[in-house]
Amino acid sequence: MSTENAAAGGELEPAPVIGAPTLDLDTEYSVEQAVADFQKKKNAPAESAEPATAETESEAKAEDAAPPEEVHGEDEGADPAAEPPIERPKSWTEAEDAEWKATPRALQQKIVARELERDSNLRRAQNEAADARKAAEADQAKWKQEREQYVSKQSAYTQALETALQNEFGDIQTMNDVRKLQAEDPFRFQQWQLRQMELGHAKAEERANEQRTLQERQSKRTVYETEQNKRLIELVPDMADVKKSVEIRERAVATLTNDLELSMDQLTRWLQDDIGHEILSNAGIQKMIYEFMKQKEVKAAPAKALTKPVPAVQKPGVSAPKGAQAAESVQALRTKLNGSGSVEDAFALYQAKRRRSAS
Repeated sequence: MSTENAAAGGELEPAPVIGAPTLDLDTEYSVEQAVADFQKKKNAPAESAEPATAETESEAKAEDAAPPEEVHGEDEGADPAAEPPIERPKSWTEAEDAEWKATPRALQQKIVARELERDSNLRRAQNEAADARKAAEADQAKWKQEREQYVSKQSAYTQALETALQNEFGDIQTMNDVRKLQAEDPFRFQQWQLRQMELGHAKAEERANEQRTLQERQSKRTVYETEQNKRLIELVPDMADVKKSVEIRERAVATLTNDLELSMDQLTRWLQDDIGHEILSNAGIQKMIYEFMKQKEVKAAPAKALTKPVPAVQKPGVSAPKGAQAAESVQALRTKLNGSGSVEDAFALYQAKRRRSAS
């Protein structure tokens, strides 16, 4: 505090208030005037600062008015015409190419996505089916191998029992030997009976195995012949007619024996063998034989009309004419061939007709 503010009487004068209104004591000064002067002086700094801040406010307004810059991705705003076209799915034909190109791109993408999903599901189903088939084939091969091992062991076991029986009881050859053994050595007789029972059981099991093998083999042949006959009808439509098919098969056998000079014994051996049966029953092989017969017919002109033999009328009480039994056999084999379409039945019919002609 400055000493200059002290009064002569030692009393201190109050410090002046900055910004307070100056009062003229000689002039009347109302309260309203004082308040107005105070407000005027208070607003004076803000007004003086206005020019300084005008430019800043102008820049701020300009920034507020300007839109913010947007950051675009690589694909945003790209021209659709510049994008590569979507390839037409395989389910759409070439004739539908124009329609595919006219389809909106978004719809094309949906269609392609569904096609891919469908193809994926189809491939997955095919792979699962292939895996299941492979597993089934592996199980079947394993079962077949185990079956063959069992049959082989059973056959060896039967042979071992026969050898043991012969070594131990070689002196027992007739029923008199059996009776003598029972009377003189009951204990050895019981051993002989046990050996006989073991051998009988082993042979019965071996026969059952052979029967099962034969049935499986015949079943496999039947399935194969059925498949090949269906295929042959597709290759040779005349085989769909029952009467024509029987005639064609008979002529085919005659072609093999007469034109190709294959003996019936040789053909029979081939049929008994699985590979030979597969070859002779094959639809492609039979089609080749059929075409060979057709070419032969074309070369042999003019074709002669075949006259069907009229069966003789048989009166009641009269014995059947000579060869009637052979004719019935031929007719039975022809009926069987009608139902089976088997190559074996065709050979059997051909042989029966040859025997009838020779008698």
